Amino acid sequence: MIPSTQEYEERYDADVLNPERFEAEWAKWGKTRDQCIRNRRHYEQWCECGFTGAPSFDLWGWIDNGRNMKPSETIILWSNGVVESYVECLQLPNGKWISGEHWMLSISGYAGGLSIWSHQYDSRIQALSDPMLRLIERIKRDGTTNDKKHIADIYKSLDSIRQMTLFD
Repeated sequence: MIPSTQEYEERYDADVLNPERFEAEWAKWGKTRDQCIRNRRHYEQWCECGFTGAPSFDLWGWIDNGRNMKPSETIILWSNGVVESYVECLQLPNGKWISGEHWMLSISGYAGGLSIWSHQYDSRIQALSDPMLRLIERIKRDGTTNDKKHIADIYKSLDSIRQMTLFD
């Protein structure tokens, strides 16, 4: 389990007083205290997910390893011709699955992409179905009559996910 940001802050502050230790532990992670702490914590989470290799930094010195994470599967729930609502998933190198979801309703919407900080599921089915089930509950609770028509589309997608596992 990755330590909290506060624990990284405490380690950083203690190491600043020891130049040799600071150089060995923190100097490569950024130019500012915040950048060093966040980059190091991010990279350790990246490794926890089973990824290997050196960190990749963007032009501003922030870790940019997420650009290597492309969804392995995308399920379109519905489309209104302009906006598609969908769920995507990716299997991490550690064998776990993560998902992202993007949806637009009449009065609300949500977009959450794939992230190493997302909940890690044990199976593909869980990674895809949990966001769909949460969306169904959201629509039932807050959706308009128009939105409630999408529930049937989501259930159809859920059925197709579960059916595919018979052939996996």
